[in-house]
Amino acid sequence: MDRIKYQEILESIKIPDGMTQEEMANALKPLNITLLQMIPERLYKYRACKDKHISAFEKDELWLSTSDLFNDPFDTLIQYDEGKIRSAFDDILNPNIFDAMTHHIATGGKMAEPVNHLVDPKEIENMRVKAAEALSLGKKFVPSKEQMTLLTIQKEAYLTLLPKIAQRFSSVVCFSEKIDSILMWSHYSYNHTGFALGYDLRSLLLPNDNNLGLFPVVYGEKRYNAEEFLLYIFGSLMLLPMKEADKMSSIKLLLYKSLEWQYEQEWRIIKSDASNLLKGHSEPITLKPNSIYYGCHISQENLQRLHEIALGKNLEEHFMKLDNASDEYRMRME
Repeated sequence: MDRIKYQEILESIKIPDGMTQEEMANALKPLNITLLQMIPERLYKYRACKDKHISAFEKDELWLSTSDLFNDPFDTLIQYDEGKIRSAFDDILNPNIFDAMTHHIATGGKMAEPVNHLVDPKEIENMRVKAAEALSLGKKFVPSKEQMTLLTIQKEAYLTLLPKIAQRFSSVVCFSEKIDSILMWSHYSYNHTGFALGYDLRSLLLPNDNNLGLFPVVYGEKRYNAEEFLLYIFGSLMLLPMKEADKMSSIKLLLYKSLEWQYEQEWRIIKSDASNLLKGHSEPITLKPNSIYYGCHISQENLQRLHEIALGKNLEEHFMKLDNASDEYRMRME
């Protein structure tokens, strides 16, 4: 199945709040079937012969990072109308909405994690006490001028941070379907002097203890529209009882890239983790490769170093070669 059909299936699926596990499984079934049909037996990770990459290979480590740390600023760059989002923010701060926030605080509701980083804990506790007093008397808690100023500052901070916060809901590590891509060897293996590792990742299409998912990237001219997701994030940060329109949004926004990157034929392991939305982060996972591929310009020193590790892991070993007899711009593998 091609990626255009996959994109149609991906975009047709929405998992709103309130779905039962059975309903969710039924909704995701077409996507799961599609992924099983699309996934190749082997996916590849290109590497330069840097100490950190060789060390990760030796430890069977792969590093996932939040997409705001990627080197391509357009990668996972979401599309949204800032004016529409700002207008919605202003609506959220109306008295009725503020009363809902007050009730949440007064009844012991937890503050969103980013609030704890942006607001003085003493101020939060002061608001909690006053809100509880007002609630016990059947009154609405009216914030002070200082507290409203604080909320306005908070609103502006969130408006600035929201696109990056959206990118920090999950971390990612990337693979390619192709092992003979001239561009991939040039870009990611330092002018063919590096190596690539092959992985069988088909098991990640099944539920697993590490909360990892595996998806191919969608290539096109249009960016992912994340307005609904941004409003959900903002409302949640402001302690409102928000309903999420599509629980797949945090994954979908990581799967859209420009057509210019289509040559990569990329797949991504995605791990959902919203524990630190104010800071980009990286983390390792353990996955053992089943094969290694040496670039056609790899040094003898690096080849020997990698070969010894590969022997210890009992990996298939292959060499990428330039074929002078061929009239095609293509490498061959030995």
